[in-house]
Amino acid sequence: MIIFLKIYQFFKKIYLTYKPNYLFQFNPDKEIRTFPTPRSWSFLSKIIEKPECRENLIYFASGLVGYQIATEFVAFFKLYDQIPKIEPILEGKSEEVPKNLSVLYLLICGILNFYQRLKNKNNYQDNLISYIKKLPIEFGVLMARDLVQIDNSVILNKVFIEWINNNKNAFLTPK
Repeated sequence: MIIFLKIYQFFKKIYLTYKPNYLFQFNPDKEIRTFPTPRSWSFLSKIIEKPECRENLIYFASGLVGYQIATEFVAFFKLYDQIPKIEPILEGKSEEVPKNLSVLYLLICGILNFYQRLKNKNNYQDNLISYIKKLPIEFGVLMARDLVQIDNSVILNKVFIEWINNNKNAFLTPK
């Protein structure tokens, strides 16, 4: 029972924090037969409970939530233990930047999804910008571009403007 609760928590509170739009995706215009639903995630959580099934997790997940989402999920599942916690970063209590680029990408996705759901973004904006400044420039640009889409008030932040000006060449698309 404890294992089931941990796995349920993994899906509900952890993975879907990073990819909340993956809870349910159905498009009647596409001929894709597998797509994520709460029920398919529930089935997948039961499969993960069995250690002998984890070796072939990609096959089970593909059949339940679709190949693309399954691929992302399995990568996340394998790297989860390496991802720093989001809340301390947004609160300015942690400046940990993962060395593994896949882990860093997952962390950035998680931070942006978490930030997007916050009601009062202003309390965390300065901490988020401070964190962007610590990232490798390519990841900083990625995060900054997405951040502007989520919260366009960030473009009025003096520290953000200064960082953009100092790194403007990284934002230019080569011809």
